[in-house]
Amino acid sequence: ARELRAADALLPGQARVRRNLDAVERYLERTRPR
Repeated sequence: ARELRAADALLPGQARVRRNLDAVERYLERTRPR
């Protein structure tokens, strides 16, 4: 997730990175509930 966030920051406007980031965020929320 950290790497995807860095990629999103370096490449703003990349829809693919944005979608992957959102997917990873949801996945982490499901697998690692706080």
